[in-house]
Amino acid sequence: MKNIKFSLKVLAVSNALVFGLGCNKSNDSFSLLSSGQTFEQSSSTLNNKVDILWLVDGSGTMANHQTNLANNFSSFINDFRAKNFDFHMAVASTDAWVREVNYNGGSCVANPNPSQSPNTTYVSSADCANTLAKYGQLTHFRDGDIYGSASGIPGARSGTYLITSLMSPASLLSTFATNIKTGTRGDGAHEAGFQSLRAVLRRNADGSIGYSGETHTSLAQFRRNDAFFAVIMVTDEEDQSTKANGASYNTTQDYVDSFKLFMDNYTGSVTGNRKYNVSSIVMVDINNCSYGLHPQATEGDRYVAISNASEGVVASICSSNFSTQLSQISNQILTLSTRFQLNREPIPSTLFVQVNGTTIPESTTNGWTYLNEGGFYFIEFRGSAIPPQGASISVLFDPVTINQ
Repeated sequence: MKNIKFSLKVLAVSNALVFGLGCNKSNDSFSLLSSGQTFEQSSSTLNNKVDILWLVDGSGTMANHQTNLANNFSSFINDFRAKNFDFHMAVASTDAWVREVNYNGGSCVANPNPSQSPNTTYVSSADCANTLAKYGQLTHFRDGDIYGSASGIPGARSGTYLITSLMSPASLLSTFATNIKTGTRGDGAHEAGFQSLRAVLRRNADGSIGYSGETHTSLAQFRRNDAFFAVIMVTDEEDQSTKANGASYNTTQDYVDSFKLFMDNYTGSVTGNRKYNVSSIVMVDINNCSYGLHPQATEGDRYVAISNASEGVVASICSSNFSTQLSQISNQILTLSTRFQLNREPIPSTLFVQVNGTTIPESTTNGWTYLNEGGFYFIEFRGSAIPPQGASISVLFDPVTINQ
């Protein structure tokens, strides 16, 4: 008797069930074999919104690294633009932490701000001279160098805090190039990435809303609840963050657990649906650094750990050209933000994926990959196979069990 394959296809847009006949697989069996899913990548189905926060060390050892980011930004943003992603970007500094401890940081005698006033002039810990910035500005998004020189010459600033996909290519590149150069007179005594992330987002240590409604610059416009959230840390020193009460993290795992709690609550992430990742351009191996090594540089083990825990990219800051690192980070953000979950466990060998009617190969470079993460099942796209906005994505497979 000729085998007939009976397939079930699930259309995510309409939730309609479509039944059809498939091709035979053997000459002596009859079974309900296939369950498929079709997704339309648009605002009503697969989300392509991405909010990206660059958290950059603004201390005295970072000038060449900030320039490196500015010069190689096109390697990061080209794929976002080519695939028509809806992105928001902002830049913050690792000295935004002063907000969390009542504007009282630094090592210079004149630096502490006992009045806790955001309008008090910030004294640079790099040279113990006045800056052109107020304490309150340190906790905002950055539009360039807010400190100025020790002699009072203003730094370059763009006047634009929010970078979006609606900007022209030229404006996008020039604004980022200015904003990412946050200056080098920021606090060098306590570069605190995690604390600064909490402070600039105006959140408590558990991710809940903090600072009683206080906002700044473009914070309200930057963060969208339905957007994938990507954080990119760039620094040549270890994260020196403490807990909100000033206590130290006991271990790296303690730090990672606290970071994960913050990000999960802030983004509304749950098991099987993480809505963020953290990538790091840091000192990975201080004994293997041929460029940019400063005597004060330290290995960023905490940053590496949180990046690994959130499927971010770990890149070395010891490079005169960040082109490769930035391309890897952008590709990972695109991959994770377009990941979608299958509603049943597939037999991996039966997965069949098409984008706009074209069959996509299984590949870790330019294709799709299948993941089973703790009982949750995903398809991820890689490289040139990452679908553009509006693409029709079809996934067909034989389920492990018929009734689920």
